[in-house]
Amino acid sequence: RANYPIPPQCKLFYFEVDIINEGKNKELGIGFCEKAVNLNGMPGWYDGFWGYHGDDVNLFCSGNYHHHYEQLYSTGGTIGYCLNFTNNTVFYTKNGINLGSYYKALYYIMYVQ
Repeated sequence: RANYPIPPQCKLFYFEVDIINEGKNKELGIGFCEKAVNLNGMPGWYDGFWGYHGDDVNLFCSGNYHHHYEQLYSTGGTIGYCLNFTNNTVFYTKNGINLGSYYKALYYIMYVQ
């Protein structure tokens, strides 16, 4: 989890993660969350938590399945994540290629996981 929240005045927030080890069975999730989220599970499994999973390439939010990306990620790849607070979209990139937007209202300031 990041030490500082996304600033409230931020309209577009993007970060990237270099995958240096995909883990056993590709059980790796990349996402963002509220400050007080339970971190004992994959990103997206709990309320206030979004995550893109490497094992099933699904996007989850607050425990619910929302989107299937079709793009596996693995060691050596780079996964990017963009939160657009202007038009309430979220999208991932894989090695610099946009995987498509998911439209969902973002109601609160998020913390990067």
